[in-house]
Amino acid sequence: MNSVCVISASFHYVFDDSARGQDGAASRLIELVNISIEQGASVIDLGAMTFGTLPAGGSERLARIVADIRDVYPEAIFQITAHSFMHLADLLRDYRAFAPDIVSVPLSAFFAKDATAILRSQEEQVPRLRSSLVLDLHDLSMLFQAVSLQNDGLLKGPLRVNFCFGQEFGIPSDRHAFGFFVQTLRRLAPDAMWSGIGRGKSELELARWSMDTGGHCKAIVSAEANANDDSHDRDKATLSRVVQLCKEYGRRPASFAEARRVLSLDDATQVSLV
Repeated sequence: MNSVCVISASFHYVFDDSARGQDGAASRLIELVNISIEQGASVIDLGAMTFGTLPAGGSERLARIVADIRDVYPEAIFQITAHSFMHLADLLRDYRAFAPDIVSVPLSAFFAKDATAILRSQEEQVPRLRSSLVLDLHDLSMLFQAVSLQNDGLLKGPLRVNFCFGQEFGIPSDRHAFGFFVQTLRRLAPDAMWSGIGRGKSELELARWSMDTGGHCKAIVSAEANANDDSHDRDKATLSRVVQLCKEYGRRPASFAEARRVLSLDDATQVSLV
């Protein structure tokens, strides 16, 4: 079992068109990122990036925030999510602005006819995309399809997957089902890296199961709190509980360098930023 656990802190950044709102949202995000890193998070998950729907200047604004955080934490690992094939294509157009270390994509994004053509493309950013993908799996058939993508050479490096449980219309939070997913992945792709991801009440449950089986985990953090909201405290408590789970299972949060090795990512000095 891995002695270290890669902890992802997932943020939802809220865009505000007012100058004061922009500054406040950016400050909240940077504050939460700093706290999360200090607690043990090594992956900063900025969530869904649907670039086609961002407000004017939103992409550039968020890219500047990422650059500011990287100035303080140059080895931090940044993740961006694309919820669909179209969002993935949008991300490629803005790829250089963010230079994400990890791109999380639901495997269903590749269900459309010829959707995998984007992974065969000769576009400039595609090789880095192929080496940074982590696939979200929502049922067992997706696990087999993810292994097929790997075997077909469309993904570079060891397979990375997220087992997504407890979501609406998805797999319920069932410990035996989770164990079967892990066993099947180990049989089909022994070198694969996985995380268990739950939503709502199942978030800590999936983190516990992942810790117990040698996987990794995520803590959802919000950047939407205001002065009359205690969600900041709840978020920090959730991340603290995930870190505490590491101790319970004889593991510890991975450092940036350790997380990069576990995730088979390039060293931070090799990441090209614009």
